[in-house]
Amino acid sequence: MSLIDKIIKVGKDKGVKEANLYGPAQACFENPTRGLTVVNKYAPLVIRDCAYVAKQYIPCFVVNSVSNIISELRSENVTEAECKEFLSIMDQTENPISKGYYEIYISIINKGDDYLTPVDPTPEVEAAPETDDYASVYGDYSTTTEVESAIVSDFVGEPLDKLKAILVK
Repeated sequence: MSLIDKIIKVGKDKGVKEANLYGPAQACFENPTRGLTVVNKYAPLVIRDCAYVAKQYIPCFVVNSVSNIISELRSENVTEAECKEFLSIMDQTENPISKGYYEIYISIINKGDDYLTPVDPTPEVEAAPETDDYASVYGDYSTTTEVESAIVSDFVGEPLDKLKAILVK
């Protein structure tokens, strides 16, 4: 079972009626003429495209509709492999569905702040030595020393680490 399947399951369990459309959308995407008599030759193309859009949107809708989505997904025993699979699809920039997965990822990260470890934004600074020699304090500074800039993120870790911290028990 994939992370998306677990999101859909949570949606169904929590009464999000749109989650019930995911299975039929998948079936229509795979076979747009199933159970239909085709009168207009373009109808299957429209049905397939609508099903494709529905498949992308429904998981996003569920994540944003269930108020306690994080605890519900944690109770579904999400695995690291499911997180990796999800992120691998999210990273496929040529795949249009990756944007939907990215939106889901952002929603999960935003709702899962309690499970992430914040980084202390203030670096630890050594106290200046006590001295009476005023000049020696400023002698420690050099004009030739380059200062390295560091980017401090809000939370520790890469996307997989963040997703695991939030979803994997």
